[in-house]
Amino acid sequence: MVRNCCVIGCNVRSHDRQGKKLGNGLSFHSFPTWKQHEGAHIADLTKRRRLAWIAAVGRLDLQFSSISKYLLVCSRHFHSGKPAYEMDQTNPDWVPTLHMNSEKRRRTQGQQQRALVGGRKAEEASAEKIRRKMRLDVFNRRQTAKLQRIAQIKLSAEGIPARDPAAKDAGPTTLDGRRRLFKGAVPTLFQWNNYKVEPTQSSVWERTEREPPELVHPGDQGQHSVTGDHDYCSVPEPSAEDLSKDVESLRKEIQALRVQREFGLQRFAGSDTDIQFYTRFPSYDHLMAFWVLIEPCIYKMIRASRAKSAANTDEEVLTPARTQTRQLLQPIDEFFLFLVFLSVGLKERDLAHRFNIHQSTVSSIIATWTSFLATALGSQCIWLTRAEVQAYLPKEFKDFSDTQVILDCTELRCQTPSSPLLQSETYSSYKSHCTMKALVGIAPHGPVTFISDLYAGSVSDKELFKQSGIAEKLTEDMAVMVDKGFLITDGCKCKVYRPPFLSKQKKKK
Repeated sequence: MVRNCCVIGCNVRSHDRQGKKLGNGLSFHSFPTWKQHEGAHIADLTKRRRLAWIAAVGRLDLQFSSISKYLLVCSRHFHSGKPAYEMDQTNPDWVPTLHMNSEKRRRTQGQQQRALVGGRKAEEASAEKIRRKMRLDVFNRRQTAKLQRIAQIKLSAEGIPARDPAAKDAGPTTLDGRRRLFKGAVPTLFQWNNYKVEPTQSSVWERTEREPPELVHPGDQGQHSVTGDHDYCSVPEPSAEDLSKDVESLRKEIQALRVQREFGLQRFAGSDTDIQFYTRFPSYDHLMAFWVLIEPCIYKMIRASRAKSAANTDEEVLTPARTQTRQLLQPIDEFFLFLVFLSVGLKERDLAHRFNIHQSTVSSIIATWTSFLATALGSQCIWLTRAEVQAYLPKEFKDFSDTQVILDCTELRCQTPSSPLLQSETYSSYKSHCTMKALVGIAPHGPVTFISDLYAGSVSDKELFKQSGIAEKLTEDMAVMVDKGFLITDGCKCKVYRPPFLSKQKKKK
């Protein structure tokens, strides 16, 4: 079936005029559907995306509720060659934006509009509408002037002077500049008061004798201080200090809400339980103590993307490049993302939604921090001297006081290689899978003091002990403790503590 791109000005087709499929490598994508039954958030998001696609394509014949499945948009209009995931609103491919031919689309829209309403007839109808509106405005102005003249004639016949619109300040005014009403301007005689006005009783204020107040002209009110009656319904205006306090409290509330909304280290800084869950550090203070140690080095960190581009061009990367754009995450939040990835095991897509960044950015951060920490921590010497081990020797080792290190091997599952030779080298009969093997040593009081490189899973414990290089660190006055299956007595010059195998008679019991 021949597929065409529905974007105005785009002539991309899937087949030529002879029906032969074109090998241009382009794909075609239908308009996003409106998912009304998957929750209010999904319904609103998919509706906005469908409307955005309709606006981007720019066809006047598109209706939101009835878009044919044969109206397609080609991959030429997307940066990555395909539409983005519907939940990723920040992705530029959430809506087609490339090669939209805005100028041609405006001309075509005008042609479509003239075709829909009748071309020249629509222009004539629009001009006639304007002329009709102008005539109506003239008529309304004439009628208003006529009514004003009639009102002036009636007032002059009754002996009431016509009010001059320019004399706004004429007549008596109050101290605050407001005009007083003329006597008789408001009706006061009604049937319910028998068409009589009772004399008003003077108030206490009026009955009290006092000096007459000084009359002040309205124009001189700013030069005199006039004290009026109390207004008990008024609210005193807040001072500048109160306003600044309110602004500061509102700013703190906004900051607290922003921290609660964002998924970062600052959000969990007050909970050591959450810090231990997401980072495996026992508390926030321990995490910040480690951060203080590595912070001076992070500004020399080489990004994984730059290292990859330098490797493709055979360029040697010696100094980190200065980024021209602002980083999406602060360095400490990138470190927190890396710890969450290791500790909780979240997928990269999940981390992208939590930190509000793109999935490729998450992958780059993980690769960068893996290389950086491997370089920074791998250069540290974790091997303890005999005196240091003896200083912290637990009482449970009183019968094995010369123990320097406890050794054992660990295996990590890896992807099965495609080469049969590599499969045989990495296959572990103990794990029944392809693995990578390493030798790990800990001191009697707990800390890790030795980690070897990774070797193929088929290597034996004895051979791994020889190749790891730990034998050179051991002296004759030291001892190592191993499991009963760890047979390294022949290749070790120091004492080896290993539990004995059970004899056949003990097994029978």
